[in-house]
Amino acid sequence: MLNQTGNFACPGQGNGSRFLFIRRGQETQKITTETDRLKARIEQRDRFFSILAHDLKAPLAGFLSFLRMMVEDIDSFTREELQVALKDMQECAENQYMLLENILQWSLMQRGELSFMPERILLSDLLKNNASLASGPARQKGIKVESRVVHEIEIVADKNMLQAVFRNLVFNALKFTPENGLIQMSCRQHNGVAEVVVRDNGIGMDQKTLSGLFRPEKKTRRNGTNGEKGTGLGMVLSREFVSMHKGRIWAESSPGQGSVFYVQLPVIFHETAG
Repeated sequence: MLNQTGNFACPGQGNGSRFLFIRRGQETQKITTETDRLKARIEQRDRFFSILAHDLKAPLAGFLSFLRMMVEDIDSFTREELQVALKDMQECAENQYMLLENILQWSLMQRGELSFMPERILLSDLLKNNASLASGPARQKGIKVESRVVHEIEIVADKNMLQAVFRNLVFNALKFTPENGLIQMSCRQHNGVAEVVVRDNGIGMDQKTLSGLFRPEKKTRRNGTNGEKGTGLGMVLSREFVSMHKGRIWAESSPGQGSVFYVQLPVIFHETAG
C-alpha cells in the first residue's frame, strides 16, 4: 500500500505509532506520580524527624539542667522539694521512653521490618494492663482510670501492636484530661467485631484538630492540661497498627466535652499483614 508520499506503508502503522505514543505518555505520567509520592513521603519523614528531635531535646535539656543543680548544690534543697523534683523527672523519663518506643516501632514499620505475630489474646488483659501502666501518671493528676469489661472477648491479633495502640490512647487521654478527671475503657462484641472504647472528660478537640488526628501530614501540636508535650506520632502509629489488623479507629470530640476513641477489630483474623 502506498502512502501519500509514495512510500510503502503497512496497514495500521499510524495506529501503532499512536498507541506507542499514548503508552509512553501513560508510563511517563506513572513515573511522575510515583516520584511525587516518594518526594511527599520524604518531606513528611523529614518533618517528623524535625518535630521528634525537638520533642526529645527540650525535655532532656530541662532534665539535665536540674540534675546539674542537684549535683552542684543538693544541700540547698529540702526533702519535699527533692520529692517533687524526682516525681517530675520520673514523669519526664516515662514520657520520653514512650516516645522512643513509638519512634522505634514507626521506624521499623517504615522500613517494612516490623514483625506481625497474631495470637489468641483476651482484650480484657490488654485493657487491665494499660490501666495499670497509667496508674502512676494518673495518680499524679488525680485522674481515675477505669477498665470496664462485662464479657471476656478473645481475638486473634498481634499483642504488642494492640498494647501500643491502647497505651497511646490512654496516655493521650491522660495528657488532655485535667486534674480529678475520669478515663474509662470498655469493650464489647457485636456482629463478629470487637469494639474498644476509650472515653475521657477532658478538654476535647475542635473539628480541625479532629480531622488531622490520624494524618501525619496534618499534625497539630497541642500541649496537655499540665503543659505536656506531644508529637501526635502515637495516633498515627495506632492507625497503622489497627489497619494491619483490618480494623478501624476513629474519634469523636468537641471542645470542652471530652473525647471518645473507638477501635474496632475483627474477632477472628487469619490473614497476614501486607
